Amino acid sequence: MKKALLGCLLLLTACVHDSQYKTIEPYYVLHDNSSKVWLIDHVYSGGKDHSPLSLNYKKLFVFHNSGYCYVHEIKNLGEKRGKRGMFYLDIDKHRLEILFKNETWAFTINSFSENKIVLSPADDSPFRYKLELIAFPEY
Repeated sequence: MKKALLGCLLLLTACVHDSQYKTIEPYYVLHDNSSKVWLIDHVYSGGKDHSPLSLNYKKLFVFHNSGYCYVHEIKNLGEKRGKRGMFYLDIDKHRLEILFKNETWAFTINSFSENKIVLSPADDSPFRYKLELIAFPEY
């Protein structure tokens, strides 16, 4: 009985201890505090999936902690420079904007985790596709 009581007391003391947790900023999910590659796994429009079947024809987003991102088609990696833009994330408004040279893509964030992001086009965006991004998988 004494051992059980001592164990409970130690457990309670450990739980009450003033420990501090480091908060993870939403930007870190996008770029892992350096750069992160996201595969555009699915592209939807009008309820239909328009994703390429071949991995070579799928596109990638590469988000950098500098605030820049690139969109690349996998088959062109290393051959052509991707489309470059600056991104802004407003997690409180569930909004991601990517500003390219001649257009801005604006998205509403439907879900957001370290392995998957689901984006719907915002009403004010010329880009009209819903995207499902996944962290680039290990093959």
